[in-house]
Amino acid sequence: MWTIAPAGAGPINAAGLYTASASIAAQQTVTVTATAGVNSAWSKSATVNPYPAVTVSLTPNPVTLNGGETQQFTANLTNNAGAGVTLVNQSAGVGSISATGLYTAPPSVFTPQTVTVTATSLADGHTGTATVNLAPAVTVSPGTVTLGPSELQQFSANVSGAFNASVTWSVTPNTGTISAAGLYTAPGSIATTTTGP
Repeated sequence: MWTIAPAGAGPINAAGLYTASASIAAQQTVTVTATAGVNSAWSKSATVNPYPAVTVSLTPNPVTLNGGETQQFTANLTNNAGAGVTLVNQSAGVGSISATGLYTAPPSVFTPQTVTVTATSLADGHTGTATVNLAPAVTVSPGTVTLGPSELQQFSANVSGAFNASVTWSVTPNTGTISAAGLYTAPGSIATTTTGP
């Protein structure tokens, strides 16, 4: 016969298979006892120490970087007993990451691509990931202009190091219009000063 102490610390079947509770708030000490059916004085016990599940996450997540830019990641651990993590760039050769979580994008990014950074708990191997979206650097000029009602401004875009240097244009907030060639037209009526991002 099998018994568990304390009661409610998870079930054990007739074959001696113990299952820890699905929810564990803090580390526990559970005593599993096997007692002979022919004589209750004949018994042996074993100790099991269930502990809360380790969770690992990385912040920030996701991030977008251009070539040569860096991002410091922070590993957030629960129930890890202070064991720390190891950090790995799962996309080998696409940038690098230091032992302290500083990711450095490759010097040039020719096409949009995704990199996965993984933190692995040293306590029990649980993992958390963050996504890095790499994109060619885009600059727009002029950077700032002041326009009156219905005035026009031609913008140009430079895409650094990309195989495809074409761009699409949009306006935020939705005030005025911009053509596929980057020609912006201010609205015909402007009640208040409006500034884009």
